[in-house]
Amino acid sequence: MVDLSGPSSKASTGTQPAAKAAQSALGQADGTSMISRVGLEGFRAAACAVSGTVTSRNLTNALYGLKDFDVGGLSPQVSFEEGKPSTGGACYWVNGYAGDKFVLPQGPDMKCLIS
Repeated sequence: MVDLSGPSSKASTGTQPAAKAAQSALGQADGTSMISRVGLEGFRAAACAVSGTVTSRNLTNALYGLKDFDVGGLSPQVSFEEGKPSTGGACYWVNGYAGDKFVLPQGPDMKCLIS
């Protein structure tokens, strides 16, 4: 499976707290489950950064405040700036799930479509 938001090497082997939390919450997860987890964690980070009442505008502003965000190593780093594309590249890890953990059958190095 090729996961375009795939976990980093440390996350894949379950050595990072974010990976342990994701594996605990998801159990035997597939790529779709992990992609969903990464997206929801990004949304949660933005929501936690909002002071006061959460509105669509201040939640959007909080998303723009995410810089080099990588969900604790579960995804490539991404930053957002209003009116510009994200700084996250088209990078991925080839990963899988074996022996009750995420594995990297092609090794820990991230692959990017555009350098």
